Amino acid sequence: MTLGSAIEVYDTSLTTNITIDGNGHTISGNDSFRLFIFSLRGITLTLKNVVLTGGNAGTGSSGNGGVINIIGGNSHSITIVDSILHGNRGRDGGAINGNNATRLTINRSAFYDNTADRHGGAINHAGVLTVTNSTFYNNTATTNGGAMLLNPTGGGTFSLRHTTITGNSSNSGGGLYLSRGDIQLRNSIVYGNTGGAAGADCKRLVSNQSSTLDVNSGNILGVSDCGGTAYSTNDPRLASSAEGSPPFYALQAGSPAIDAVACLSAVTEDKRTLPRPYGSQCDIGAYEWRPAPPPRPPSGDGDSDGSGDDDGGDSAEGGTAAKPAVSTCLTLPGIAV
Repeated sequence: MTLGSAIEVYDTSLTTNITIDGNGHTISGNDSFRLFIFSLRGITLTLKNVVLTGGNAGTGSSGNGGVINIIGGNSHSITIVDSILHGNRGRDGGAINGNNATRLTINRSAFYDNTADRHGGAINHAGVLTVTNSTFYNNTATTNGGAMLLNPTGGGTFSLRHTTITGNSSNSGGGLYLSRGDIQLRNSIVYGNTGGAAGADCKRLVSNQSSTLDVNSGNILGVSDCGGTAYSTNDPRLASSAEGSPPFYALQAGSPAIDAVACLSAVTEDKRTLPRPYGSQCDIGAYEWRPAPPPRPPSGDGDSDGSGDDDGGDSAEGGTAAKPAVSTCLTLPGIAV
């Protein structure tokens, strides 16, 4: 679905939570405008199983958040789950620009190919942020924070759990840029990003060195000046490209991220909803590695008529009939599609 203008939700009277379930469909701004403007009051908005792309908020002072720009000072929550945000552009926050009144939660989602003309290639956020089992790659910011710029002006906290951040770029802090405050990094990979010699993967504002990276031994973090020492700098041996939907970076066999960390009680599955752990401990990042299944043993050529051309697709010959196509429809509250 291609929008003709932004969807604006101003919560002056809403008292119930809102869920937009895209059923796997795409909402596009056709590279012409941002997709959503939200000003919410005390409710939770959930975006689920939707692809959000082609948002363009422009480059002026009001051009923040290519997909979502959050305005207003009322406390509220936005949750994004099983979704893809890619190919969007904004001044601050190529995909999302969040203010200090916003509690932003992201789970099993992917952000890639988003661009910020200043800060936060994928996300520029000032409130509370929790990211779990998600992947950020190929996002770009001209100035700071190729994947994210985190700036908790309202005392917000940031927590990244089993998240993979790789291949993002900016002038400073290609993966993460901490403008102020602390970030909790748990069982996550921030590696292979580009942005400044001292802090390509994580960078903190020089004038605010009280910003710290609160880490434990369960992370792989490449080049960082964000503080903390209890992490590995080893190459996590990620796959050469992302796969799946929403996309993720698999771990290669022999990766130091496999069976490397104690599991988190709050995270019992991986990006694909497969159980954690597979082995003796959990893997680092959004993906829980499993060995490839063994090849099937030979069982004849499956040729029922001697033609050598039995593809097993004909139910009359013992195959499985193709399932009929199922048509789904995207439903947005109060919007006719």
